[in-house]
Amino acid sequence: MSSPTFSRTQLELYALGELGPDAQRELTAAMSADPSLAAHVATIQAQIDAASELPPLPKLPSLEEPLVVAPANNTLASWRGGWTRAALIAAAALLMAVALPLLFPPEGSTDVGTRYRGTFELSVVQERLGEAWSVGPLVTAHAGDHLQFTVTTPQDAWLMVYDVEDSGAVSTFQPPLQVAAGASTTLAVQLDDYSGSERIFVMVADHPIHEEDVAEEVNHEHRVPLAELDTFPHLPAAQRSILVLRDTP
Repeated sequence: MSSPTFSRTQLELYALGELGPDAQRELTAAMSADPSLAAHVATIQAQIDAASELPPLPKLPSLEEPLVVAPANNTLASWRGGWTRAALIAAAALLMAVALPLLFPPEGSTDVGTRYRGTFELSVVQERLGEAWSVGPLVTAHAGDHLQFTVTTPQDAWLMVYDVEDSGAVSTFQPPLQVAAGASTTLAVQLDDYSGSERIFVMVADHPIHEEDVAEEVNHEHRVPLAELDTFPHLPAAQRSILVLRDTP
């Protein structure tokens, strides 16, 4: 009888203590029989623990209070709706003015992609009910949470942000936007009530990459679990991604 297999998402949910009881018992038994699986789960747990040790950022002002005018290059989108008013952008801009960002270091070579020769800095902040904190590449979120992305590129480039659901659906968060070298661009999004997991891809390239390009890559990589699809290897862009898992409030 073959041993059961577990996706990266299941292992992460186990480490977070959010895996269903039946699956948890099955995975616990499998770990007892397979030391390499147990070691793999321990590594994931250590990564999550390390991310959770980040200090909380200062409390955001209430969105009902008067807000400052957001910088012109800040853009806010609803998760799958049209562009909305600038209230959340202003709160996000105020937050980043008083908090140090969490930078995602590049993995492996800094020459990510086949065209864009360089890397970029990314910080991500999660906000819920006026409280905000820096997050790493794995986020547990509720519907209504806000995610803010701040991107800084070392040279003139195109910036794009796309969302891929575990169903395979692709949507555009930020369509191709030209950004200047050294400038920081801040984007914010409010999560909807989608119940599955999704991955947000932040891309920087020397030419625009469109939603249909990402959809083609999703079809090409359909056998790869979303939890393991950190980047699209065939897209000519530097990429960072955030895996969003949903939690019940």
